[in-house]
Amino acid sequence: MKTLIRSVVVLFFFALAIAACSKPSSGGGGGGGGSTTEENLVIAIDPDPGSSTTPVKVTGATYNFNIVIKSAVPARGVDVKVKFTRDLNGNIIAPNDYTFDPSTTSIPVTISNIPAGEIGTVTITVTSKSKPTNTVTQTFKLVKK
Repeated sequence: MKTLIRSVVVLFFFALAIAACSKPSSGGGGGGGGSTTEENLVIAIDPDPGSSTTPVKVTGATYNFNIVIKSAVPARGVDVKVKFTRDLNGNIIAPNDYTFDPSTTSIPVTISNIPAGEIGTVTITVTSKSKPTNTVTQTFKLVKK
């Protein structure tokens, strides 16, 4: 009988120790809202502008391209900021902000008012709406001949 009581007491303390060492609950249950695992954003520019130091040469005052999301699109979509800045003085010529839902994988962009003979930098920043630290930035040079 003593052996049975000792065994029960040992099992009780063993179970208590295991319960104390387990991870705490994240609270609430029901899924969603917690930290989500999200693939890092990967983008491409179409047509590919090539080197970030050799300017894309355009003949008109506008330049059209697509931002292609190569990674899985985040659950809530992405915010896209595109700006064209004069290299000469840093003035922003064309700021454009876009918001796209999760079904969008290609984002059409038009840069307007490109000044003749002045090199500028196009900066593209894509940020996840569900995880703002998941962001990617690409730049390329642009000039009107």
